[in-house]
Amino acid sequence: MATAKKASPKAPYASVVMPTYNKAEYLALTLASFEKLETDRYEIVLVDDGSTDGTREVIARYQSRLPLVALHQANAGRSAARNLALKEARGQLIIFSDDDRIVTPGFVRAHLEAHRGAARRVVIGWMKGVMTRWDPALLTPALGLELSRAALEALIQRNPTLRPVLRGKTAVQLVSEEQLLRRFKQTLRSLEVPEPVFTMVAANAFRRYSVRLRGFKSPWGIATTGNLSVARSLITKVGGFETAFEGWGFEDTEYTYRMFRAGAVFRGAPKALSFHQMHPRHLTEDSIGRAFVRFLTIHPRIEVLLYGRMLAGEFDLQGANDILTAAHSGPPGARLLADAYLRECLRQIAIA
Repeated sequence: MATAKKASPKAPYASVVMPTYNKAEYLALTLASFEKLETDRYEIVLVDDGSTDGTREVIARYQSRLPLVALHQANAGRSAARNLALKEARGQLIIFSDDDRIVTPGFVRAHLEAHRGAARRVVIGWMKGVMTRWDPALLTPALGLELSRAALEALIQRNPTLRPVLRGKTAVQLVSEEQLLRRFKQTLRSLEVPEPVFTMVAANAFRRYSVRLRGFKSPWGIATTGNLSVARSLITKVGGFETAFEGWGFEDTEYTYRMFRAGAVFRGAPKALSFHQMHPRHLTEDSIGRAFVRFLTIHPRIEVLLYGRMLAGEFDLQGANDILTAAHSGPPGARLLADAYLRECLRQIAIA
């Protein structure tokens, strides 16, 4: 492991924890966006998880421009990278942000304000999508997380000069670091697209239960480490990320579930906004299924099972919440039925 330049010796209020792996083009725009922040009491703890592209060069470019602590490790996965970053982080507030998230100027400040007087709070930031790089593979089916044809057509309508590029079969960078810094709001506005993960579950939960998520039994299920903040004291209580997860999916959900079990209170923060740079995803039902089975094996509980069944389309958000409400506070028989349902599902998983 190699450690690059340390951030300012003045203790930051917040540490932004960011793993990265072979996303140099996206990382460059992400780091550029941090130059627009409205506060300087933060640090970025960036872990390069064995990248083989131009990631080191991007990091070197921003080393003197940002309060950046850069760490390098052999490829070990996102969980291991975040755990390394947590060991180095000095802030009392930990903000998780990914290497492909363009942050808005009030991003860190909004996370800090959302934690005032609430040590057990987990704050879920707001997410939108943005097309900074066109790649035809964005349209490849990826379990509902691909770019939709409707979103592409809407983007072309707003940017008719990009029509030949967005109809093309070649990957093209649409936004440069200089352009982003010079025309920040205009660039994000013109290239905005729906963010599928946030839109699919989190946005629905906030619409139904408000940013305070009152009455929502599974707030951990909409909290992802693409935009999330937690007090260091809670991190100390729950420990690090589970490194047994392979590939994409559920390592951060398992982490926020542990926070929930430790008594955390979840809340949304619309002003803590970041833009997810859309990129191709290579997901299969088999890989996601294996990751969820691992999650359920670690935590064989009815709420985890229902969360998976909801994602699979067997229940909608309200239906899953109603079942949990009945299981937790309904008549005695409801809990017995829930336990029997869970045992049968676990038996089927073991057979498979």
